[in-house]
Amino acid sequence: MKLQRLLSLTRQAIDDYQMIQTGDHIMLGISGGKDSLTLLYALSSLKNFIPINLNYQRLQWIWDSRDSTSLLSKPSVRL
Repeated sequence: MKLQRLLSLTRQAIDDYQMIQTGDHIMLGISGGKDSLTLLYALSSLKNFIPINLNYQRLQWIWDSRDSTSLLSKPSVRL
């Protein structure tokens, strides 16, 4: 699929299903796989056409069998 077609379909889905409204906060889980990275790229590319401000924050889950509530966070980055 060509990039322009992907962006067009993404924007159409957001509009048709009213997925993003002004003022919404969206959490996007990025695994590093093709699908999540493509969605991140699409939203970044469409930020001039949809009513969102994109802020990214890296969260990393640290698993500790003694304390499963450990969560580390890095500062937000505005793109």
